[in-house]
Amino acid sequence: MFATSGEVLHGLVQGFADSDKFLSGEALKVWCCGWHVLVRVADQVRLGDRDEQLRSATLTKTLEQSTILYTSSPSARARGPAFDSLINQANVVRGWGDCYGYALIATGRADVMLDARMNPWDCAPLLPILEESGGRFTDWKGERTIYGDDCFGTNGLLHETVLEVLKGAA
Repeated sequence: MFATSGEVLHGLVQGFADSDKFLSGEALKVWCCGWHVLVRVADQVRLGDRDEQLRSATLTKTLEQSTILYTSSPSARARGPAFDSLINQANVVRGWGDCYGYALIATGRADVMLDARMNPWDCAPLLPILEESGGRFTDWKGERTIYGDDCFGTNGLLHETVLEVLKGAA
């Protein structure tokens, strides 16, 4: 992670189990597994020059079609009814958490990732990775920050919808 004046400029996430590496930064777009993600989340993603690597990124616009990931359901439920309200509307819900859940959004393999508790040192690389891939990253109040007590990331298309549920159920 590289930062200036409290603003994160670059991020790196290393997935040890599968060797995925995600590097991002201003004007770098997102690199994954050594391949440049050429197009943002809301479009089609192509990794590298190999046609077999072509992936259709998430264009999900409704919670009913979405894949929602989370780190801890007990901590999310302790915050109030927002978590249950969201997951009850989703198509697929998985407890696939931590930084890799956000990387799945950046590569079009998931739509929403929730963390009811977060620290800046855990989420700092996630903000530029999601933004450079076309997604969004904020706290549960909607503030673009790595310094909130909580956070969530989306494909960008679902962000306001998720934020409405989080605010309305709080």
